[in-house]
Amino acid sequence: GALTMNRSLVTANSAAVDVGGFTADIDAAITNSLIAANSASGVAGGAYVSGSAVIAGSTIASNTASLGAGLVATSSLLVSNTTIAANAASTRSGGVLLGSRSTASFVHASVVSNTAPIAAGIAFNGAGPHFFTNTLLSGAVADQCTGTATKVDFSSIATDSDCGLRTVPSVAVGPLGAYGGNLPTTPWSTNAEGRGPAWSNS
Repeated sequence: GALTMNRSLVTANSAAVDVGGFTADIDAAITNSLIAANSASGVAGGAYVSGSAVIAGSTIASNTASLGAGLVATSSLLVSNTTIAANAASTRSGGVLLGSRSTASFVHASVVSNTAPIAAGIAFNGAGPHFFTNTLLSGAVADQCTGTATKVDFSSIATDSDCGLRTVPSVAVGPLGAYGGNLPTTPWSTNAEGRGPAWSNS
């Protein structure tokens, strides 16, 4: 079987130990969804996925945990047109924790303003390879990445050289880092009257 989530809200849940939001131990497709304000005292405040996962047009924000506050992935992961922001881990990996057997691709993604004492953005626990295309990895915390995985970069930037991407010392995030997942990172169009979706920073 497989898990399919579309236009779903996973918000304001808590766990006494691990996984505040949800666990998927099968293949998962998560689209146009919000995973926010969940908490766990242990691992994975937002989501823990151990099967192959595709996350598209979504937001993972403001989740908290000791380790892997936003997302923990242990297998194949594709993140596209998605914002992972303002997640906070008390020990390690504020945004994304990639397990020892994981391979990940980030396409048109923003991993921004996450916090943790170690690896505020992404922790690479395996050799990869991991791919980044038109992705921003940035935050106020100096230590954005940890791990020695192979990273393949296509027009992506980071504020920490340990991320393995083209390094820019200071990134004025602006609209690229605005929380909103599918809104600031997905192309939009207008109708015949010239009207279309707007987001808070427009």
